[in-house]
Amino acid sequence: MYKTKLQELCHQKLWNLPEYMSKKEGPDHNPRFSATATLTINNKPQTFHSSNSCKSSKEAQKDAARIAYLHFTQPPPPPLRPSIPYSSSSSSSFAPFPQLSLPSSSSGIGNADLDIVAVTVTTHTLQPNT
Repeated sequence: MYKTKLQELCHQKLWNLPEYMSKKEGPDHNPRFSATATLTINNKPQTFHSSNSCKSSKEAQKDAARIAYLHFTQPPPPPLRPSIPYSSSSSSSFAPFPQLSLPSSSSGIGNADLDIVAVTVTTHTLQPNT
């Protein structure tokens, strides 16, 4: 299935068709196969290796085609969220948390109708008020 899908993708993108190479390992009575699928795109070869040792050359080629196809069709992973820098020079063992800014006119901390107006992220270690 993935060999066909990869070939269709190559036709759609006007790329050369993939070339497959298989490698046999192990004894003749219990061979294991691995394969590579090579696509040449803009005169730059890109090689994809089967991830598993397979019982047949055909299975190994299908696995390499699957990896290549998914490489070109899956969206890239989302970027990592940057961590919030904080100073560890403080003697406190508290981890930094966002500082909430509330309007000065609010008087009921336990009030369920209280809306958060703004959230400010601080880069300092927060200290409890004493």
